[in-house]
Amino acid sequence: MPSTVAAVVQPGALRPVLVLVVAAVVMALAGRAALRAPLVTAAATAVALGVGLAAAELPLPVAGVLVVGGALLALGALRESRPVAGFGARLSEMR
Repeated sequence: MPSTVAAVVQPGALRPVLVLVVAAVVMALAGRAALRAPLVTAAATAVALGVGLAAAELPLPVAGVLVVGGALLALGALRESRPVAGFGARLSEMR
């Protein structure tokens, strides 16, 4: 989490790229090894980095709409994930 915040707050292009690459690698390895905690943490890191970078570059009203829209999208995705057959079983199989 500190690296994600630093990638958004500090100027420079290298840190955000590195954080995103590490998050992608962790997601791939966690998915392959069926580990839930690193998968969810890396996915949250990638989403937080994307939203943070977008919000930092946009004017305040647009950034507010983006954050609210992202929260509503996440809520809808969470709601839609429940009725999908086999999704809950697969997620519960992960360590």
